[in-house]
Amino acid sequence: MDDLAATVVPYLGALATTYGAAVLERVRDDTVDAAAEGSVGLGKELLRKLLSRGDASRRVEDAMVDLAENPEEQDNRDDLLLQVRKLLKQDPELREDLTGVLRTEGVVIAAIGERSFAARDVSGSHVHVGDNHTTT
Repeated sequence: MDDLAATVVPYLGALATTYGAAVLERVRDDTVDAAAEGSVGLGKELLRKLLSRGDASRRVEDAMVDLAENPEEQDNRDDLLLQVRKLLKQDPELREDLTGVLRTEGVVIAAIGERSFAARDVSGSHVHVGDNHTTT
């Protein structure tokens, strides 16, 4: 559950950064947003599901607005993570829905076995797994 919330929140952060204070309007707008690709598009879909839970979603909504208004503030990101975790803890069906969305989008990261490494995106650096390797 904590891992699911930690996986979801970066997509919500990308959404908040892209749309700013208009984030809730943009998410509730059913028209296709050509710019909503990648992380932003996925964030939009995840947030729609999170906000579909009526009164239980209110704290997530408030935390999302705070993050959208000030995306650089770590406390806002932490609060959103906390509110998503609380909502997921109360709602097993929502956990299944979000997991399904992430799987559909190919966001399944697994490391199996000794010295395994898992990451969705690695860029600008080297990853070495094993003994006695030197980077040249």
